Amino acid sequence: LAWLINQNKYIVNVPSQILGPERLPKQPELESVYTQLHLKRSNEAPVELPISELVKSGAKTVILGDPGSGKTTQLRYFCLTYAKLAKTPVFFHRKRKLLRLRFQSTANRIPILIFLNRLTDADSSILSAAERLLPESLAAIYPQGYFQRLLETGKCIILLDGLDEVPTTTQRNHVAQVIGSLSNAAHERNIWMVSSRIVGYPTQLHNSFETAIVQPLTLSQVEAFVNNWYRIKCDSSGFLENELPKQREFHSQRATHLIRTIRLNPGLTSLATSPILVSLIALLHSVKIELPQSRPLLYRDC
Repeated sequence: LAWLINQNKYIVNVPSQILGPERLPKQPELESVYTQLHLKRSNEAPVELPISELVKSGAKTVILGDPGSGKTTQLRYFCLTYAKLAKTPVFFHRKRKLLRLRFQSTANRIPILIFLNRLTDADSSILSAAERLLPESLAAIYPQGYFQRLLETGKCIILLDGLDEVPTTTQRNHVAQVIGSLSNAAHERNIWMVSSRIVGYPTQLHNSFETAIVQPLTLSQVEAFVNNWYRIKCDSSGFLENELPKQREFHSQRATHLIRTIRLNPGLTSLATSPILVSLIALLHSVKIELPQSRPLLYRDC
């Protein structure tokens, strides 16, 4: 659990051509910048799918979204939260309550996070891949078949990221079949989530999986994201203590300026629809470059 927490504690910065590593915000903690995604059920009349529905006992969900929409971050946040909950002693009531409130969840779960693009032909199953991907220090502790035994308890949340990143259509179909078979054969109380880009998901998983579509960020989500981005940029810039009040005020003003610019500019409003795009806009804004009005220009400038 400690290894899972450390692996998922931080957000990786978006690479940039205009800012060197020394000018980018230091890797922020995931919990400090996380923006709750809005999901909708995939059907003829899409309705909102609360995050709490995804973590109900026995739930099976495939999360579909465009590149950079936050699918991987969402799974990592689930993993981090449940790892922390499982590791927090029962007498830390307030901390456990706050962790549970994130998803309106009451049950403890052991998270198993697997990036599907790391599967190889040598892996006999998804669970064997999970064992192979453990660091040597942990592989020596946990015996072969450990994850299978965990599944048999019905207390797991299995997070499978990037079905679309499995290289070929044949391999994707095979992995989808394996996921369906494994989820149906395992204890019915386990929770399953799979993420994929919309374009890379021509083949449906087993019909026991509900499909959720990631929705574009709302303006209120964009506002929260920008405020967090500038706050972290300030706090990680190494200012002296006597400089911090002035710098925090300056960075807060810059965040307010960017939010106002996005709200008043239809071109930017149409761009600011996903965490990665808002990150790129904030990067450009932080160096006072004129903000682009289209996605190709945004990628070019960054």
